[in-house]
Amino acid sequence: LPGNDIFRHFDNFAVRTLSGAYSVAPGQVTREHLEAAKEVLRRIDVVMILEDLKSHMPQFEKFFKWDMRRQMGGTSHRPSKSHRPAEDSSSLGAQPSSSESVNVNGHTSDQYSHSMSNETIAKFNKLNLLDFELYEFGQGIASDRTLHAKRL
Repeated sequence: LPGNDIFRHFDNFAVRTLSGAYSVAPGQVTREHLEAAKEVLRRIDVVMILEDLKSHMPQFEKFFKWDMRRQMGGTSHRPSKSHRPAEDSSSLGAQPSSSESVNVNGHTSDQYSHSMSNETIAKFNKLNLLDFELYEFGQGIASDRTLHAKRL
């Protein structure tokens, strides 16, 4: 990353990106920017939460007309014969094995637990408070979009 761009990735990155306020000075992202980001998110047809990707597969079926039966364990809400996902998309929604989720990049559990101090974690959480709010809002949008896709 360019030296002058780093702080943006650790200071409400999602709100900055969606609200159009990417270049706002450090610590200057406001609730007004959060509301603008929420408005953009409301206009997006497909909203999914990565941690719950498999449960949001009906959105792929509804909006992209993809047959997601394989990814959803054999059931489909809207089967489609004319459009299929690319062969390598079979990994969508796949859960990592326990060893992958525990030791990503070769780090040990001990290294993870000591990678940041409690003080640093608290500072990071405070700096990204609006991003956390946007994430919670996005979870609701994703859930609504998925429920809507299942009904159609």
